[in-house]
Parts: sequence; C-alpha cells; structure tokens
Amino acid sequence: MVGAAVIAGRAALKCGAGRVYLGLLAPLSLCVDYAQPELMLRKPKELFAKSLVNVLVAGPGMGKADSTSKLLAAALVAPVPIVLDADALNLIAASRALAASLAKRKAAAVLTPHPAEAARLLA
Repeated sequence: MVGAAVIAGRAALKCGAGRVYLGLLAPLSLCVDYAQPELMLRKPKELFAKSLVNVLVAGPGMGKADSTSKLLAAALVAPVPIVLDADALNLIAASRALAASLAKRKAAAVLTPHPAEAARLLA
C-alpha cells in the first residue's frame, strides 16, 4: 500500500519536517512522487544503511508480511525517536518479540493508535 506511505510523507513535508525520506516496501514502487518531488523515495534498507534519518515513522501502508516485521524490528532498535502508527502497531500487538523490543528502547517512541488499534495493544 504505497498510497498510505506517500500520503504520510507528503503530510510530513507540509508540516515542515524538512528533509523527508520515504522508505517504500513495494517491489515495483515509485522512484519519484511527481506531485511532491522533494519527497525522497528510497528502499527502507537504504535509510538504515546510510543513517539518513533522525526520526522514524513506521506503520502507514506497511502491511503485515514477515519481511515487514523484520524491518520493524530493525526500526525499533534504531537509536532515533520513532512514531508508530497503523500496521506497525498491529504487528507489535501480534508479536511478543516486537513488543519486548519496543519496551527496551532507549530513544523516544510515540504511539498513535486509533481506538481499535489501542484495544489490540492494551489487550
């Protein structure tokens, strides 16, 4: 679901986030967002390898595949603040390992669940 990620990236730009990299999970994803060309589209692993980010947002459009869980696990151990939304919250609710990794984080974590996601997390 590239659309949710692109919308989140565009919103970050419009809110003044500055330099915004968008790690797209889709194998045949966009290389440029023609509506918002300053949004820098990359593969998620490139963002971790180059240490380009000082804040991560995980969740919008991630899906629930095993490969996504591995990327979320890498994001949870990154030494930067993280905002967790949507599918990231669903993956954490379904995995004790991801929940434990979230609990052990030293950097800030902000969770933004809607009521149904909050119910799963609190169950």
